Amino acid sequence: VAGVLEQHHKVQILDEAIEAAVGLSHRYIPARQLPDKAVSLLDTACARVAISQHATPAEVEDIMRRRQALEVERGIIGREAAIGIEVAERQARVDTGLAESEIALAAAQQRWDREKVLVAEILELRARLRGEGVALDAATGGADAEPAAANAETTKVAESSETEPPKAAQTDAETQAA
Repeated sequence: VAGVLEQHHKVQILDEAIEAAVGLSHRYIPARQLPDKAVSLLDTACARVAISQHATPAEVEDIMRRRQALEVERGIIGREAAIGIEVAERQARVDTGLAESEIALAAAQQRWDREKVLVAEILELRARLRGEGVALDAATGGADAEPAAANAETTKVAESSETEPPKAAQTDAETQAA
């Protein structure tokens, strides 16, 4: 069942996740019988992970909403200026905010694009490991150098992504600096 869910949602299910699904579903979903509720729980978790891999990050959405609000305010300022209300100070603040949000949006989207590339590389390497590892084990009765190279490559990609500071730490530092 886990293999079918992995293929359908294009995620990896660890043995620990299966054990946790059985234990937690037994504890927190008393109305249903065990195999069905554990499978349902795994399916829901896999769907959530798959969606989160393709959803726009909250940071990018927040910056886009902030930028949109500043654009609306810019329109209001333009109408107020047309009827003679003094708006120079507000206009300067809005222009500064828009410039800052453009820079922040570009940086956040660039980081998101890098993360998407890393996720795609990791998924491809995992698929190679699983596909070639199973085929080689069946054919030769043992492991081969290619899966080991793919495993080393996966480790290298994971380690390179760990050298970048986490998004939460960056967001906290930016918030404290502001």
